[in-house]
Amino acid sequence: PMATKLLITPNHLSAEMLCETLNFLLAQNAKRPEIVLFPDWETLPFDKFSPHDDIISERLKQLHHLQLAQPVWMIASVQTLMHRLCPPEFLSQHVFILKTNQTLCIESFRNQLVHAGYRAVSTVLEHGEFTIRGGIFDIFPMGSNTPFRIEQFDDTVESIRSFDAETQKT
Repeated sequence: PMATKLLITPNHLSAEMLCETLNFLLAQNAKRPEIVLFPDWETLPFDKFSPHDDIISERLKQLHHLQLAQPVWMIASVQTLMHRLCPPEFLSQHVFILKTNQTLCIESFRNQLVHAGYRAVSTVLEHGEFTIRGGIFDIFPMGSNTPFRIEQFDDTVESIRSFDAETQKT
């Protein structure tokens, strides 16, 4: 059986090249594991600014993927691995899963998002943003490629659809 593997490279450029090469060489193999690049923060330890939201989102996505215990080959540079990671329990506590026909209290969900670091905005454009307009709730989750529009009827989730952040159309 395939297991999770960590492939360590001397620098980020070689990690990117190895990821592209393995994905190309194993593209035809139906039983291949997922091959992913664990992104670097792209900041220095003494920088006074945070990494870009897209980088944070991708790192959270990869860490969550590891918790699912599915076979994956993760490629990272030595420099990337020198930074501390949050404990798995912290990540598990801030994951939320929504389904249609589920009961959802908007106010408690809003508080949960604010506590997790999401920003309330008028229009959702980037990772980590959300907005509430009546029974419509837009959110761009960290680790997701697209934002989602959640429509409610009373306290029940009626639909969950992705939408284009630029056009705001589902």
